Amino acid sequence: FNIVLVARSGDTQSAAKAGLLQMMETVFQRFLAPDYEDYEDETGVALSTTLRDGLHIFRALTKLLHRQSNGNASSAVIQSQVLALELVHSLLQSFPYVVATNQYFIATCKKYLVVGLLRCILQSAPVLFQHSLNVMLTMFEEYRSVVRSELVMFFSYVFHRVLDGSKSSGGEKILV
Repeated sequence: FNIVLVARSGDTQSAAKAGLLQMMETVFQRFLAPDYEDYEDETGVALSTTLRDGLHIFRALTKLLHRQSNGNASSAVIQSQVLALELVHSLLQSFPYVVATNQYFIATCKKYLVVGLLRCILQSAPVLFQHSLNVMLTMFEEYRSVVRSELVMFFSYVFHRVLDGSKSSGGEKILV
């Protein structure tokens, strides 16, 4: 993850990002033929190693969205949030059957992803705004039945704020 953020070469960054995507896809493709090695979560429920690995990846990415930046568009925090948004977006698009049907992923979406998206949208970085809207649109298309009440929050807080707000840029209004 850090290679993508600190590498000066665009080629190195692209290769590292592709490696991260491939690692994520490998973990989530194992859901097609999960192993049954037991692991207990915080509540004592036995989970497969595949589920545990997938949850760790998903939670780590969604928690990155909660970091606060200083508003500098080139800051490492914003870059890591953009990368996390891109990876989460790819995961949500590629594996809807995993996320939408598993109670642990649904809970993570509600607890971390939605709040992280709201934080990113409310920051002053246009790149975060755009990527967050892309993730939210995917959630609306693929996961609307699972996170219905959370999506209502987006419409009431974000869209109305952007469309009615005098501080919203024309670009933000167009994106919405």
